[in-house]
Amino acid sequence: MVGTLVNPRFATPAVTEQVVAFADLSGYHRVICSRLSPEETFAFLGEYYATVQRALEGSAGKIVKFIGDAALIVFPAADAKPAVAALHNLKAAVDAFLAQSGHDSRLRVKAHVGQVAAGPIGSGELERFDVCGLAVNQAALLADEEWNLSAELKAKIGT
Repeated sequence: MVGTLVNPRFATPAVTEQVVAFADLSGYHRVICSRLSPEETFAFLGEYYATVQRALEGSAGKIVKFIGDAALIVFPAADAKPAVAALHNLKAAVDAFLAQSGHDSRLRVKAHVGQVAAGPIGSGELERFDVCGLAVNQAALLADEEWNLSAELKAKIGT
């Protein structure tokens, strides 16, 4: 019966090397969410998401998803140096947005490079693009610092 649950369309995702980045806000719960009403939090996140989107325009970055204050972003690994530059731009834009909004928070960025499987997943109205694989988990498990590139990504960009 398990075979009937597998959609053959999902059986062959694209496997590529990507720069995988997670970005989130330091102290989001303590300094932002806990001080705002649910409606104000919703409005704040709307502005934050728009800031992230604008900051990545013109780059090869693809926002895979937002989850609360976190964003999962991928870039083709062949463009690793421009990816890191785009992530620097993202950090600067979000930090400026936070300062202008009066929030004592900073964007934290952590990034890694490696193979991911990418493609549509889910079904019906919940179907969406996603990425998965060890590289995604390795990026997620990097220490939460304001700026943290894995040793593999540093080697790829020559730093």
